[in-house]
Amino acid sequence: MPEETGLYDRLMEEQEGCCAICRRDLPLKVDHNHTTHKMRGLLCNNCNVGIGLLGDNLVLLRRAVRYLKEYEE
Repeated sequence: MPEETGLYDRLMEEQEGCCAICRRDLPLKVDHNHTTHKMRGLLCNNCNVGIGLLGDNLVLLRRAVRYLKEYEE
């Protein structure tokens, strides 16, 4: 567990206390790979839930980006 604490602190410093995706400085949660259980980074709740609801699936995430771009105003 101390190893994870050190990693959390290092990620906080590397990410400048901001979410790795949206860069807001909201309370951050540890994001992890659901297969390997390795920590990936720190995310705010919205970003963590967003990628989680898409199953961490890169194909779906890319489709979501294309969709948003298509209807961007």
